[in-house]
Amino acid sequence: MRAAWKRGIPERLRERIAPQGAWVLGDRHASHKNLDLVARDCPRRGNRLRCIVLRGIPGGCSFTHWLRKTHRDTFCPNDGMVLQPRSAFPNTKIGQVNYNLQSSKMEKAILCLVNWDRRYVRVKPLVTPKLLGRPGRPAPARGLGGAAYDHATAAAQLRWWGTVAQYPSCTPRKDDPGTILNEGTLCDPHINPVTDSTPQERAEAAGFGKGCARSAMAENVYTAYGDASKVTPLAAFTWWLRSDGHRANIRDPRFETMHVKVVLGSADPASGAATPAATFVQMFGMCQR
Repeated sequence: MRAAWKRGIPERLRERIAPQGAWVLGDRHASHKNLDLVARDCPRRGNRLRCIVLRGIPGGCSFTHWLRKTHRDTFCPNDGMVLQPRSAFPNTKIGQVNYNLQSSKMEKAILCLVNWDRRYVRVKPLVTPKLLGRPGRPAPARGLGGAAYDHATAAAQLRWWGTVAQYPSCTPRKDDPGTILNEGTLCDPHINPVTDSTPQERAEAAGFGKGCARSAMAENVYTAYGDASKVTPLAAFTWWLRSDGHRANIRDPRFETMHVKVVLGSADPASGAATPAATFVQMFGMCQR
């Protein structure tokens, strides 16, 4: 690679994203046996082209200008964070607070990543509203955040996000004739095998949609284990962005809010006791009153 590779992007960033299928281009057309997008697909600004290309992802240059401007080794704060167990923190009040704040920090990291991508495709950024109760009034509905947490917790406990052979009572996924994979042999991660609840039913049970003339919601899920680089907010976001359906949810202009909950443990029955392990549930919502 030319010197622009070394000067333009910090070494640690290149090492972090390369295993996830991303490559950095220099100021001319770069060549690599695994590179299936070319330099002209990315916007040219200034004298150099320094672009992160996520292979096979439309709009893979989302972070180009921001990275060139800041030269940071991370996209968003805490995007490389790995969820830690309670034992990793001191047995103090501060330790308990820091343990509880992990999920919130990872949620903000994913919100930051999602909004950078939405800005690139010229879609209004999302927000994550906080539900604050008032003295003397009923507690607010848990909404999408509560539904996401419940589903993530149940998934890490039941571990049905595998094959039907591994979890026979699960609901099989609908097969896509456009792929060579037989999806009918896989469990549907969006349908709880114990309650048979769908994302829409869980959201409504948590209070989402009440008082809305029109509403819409969607759910993305992700789980990983064993490799610390695969259980981070950036790894989850990259995986979602590579999937047509998940990417469509991220870029859907209808949605206004997003909630993400991360829990310890993998939802994959093959994970066993492997660590680190985490399960992510991302929910999008729109409410027109």
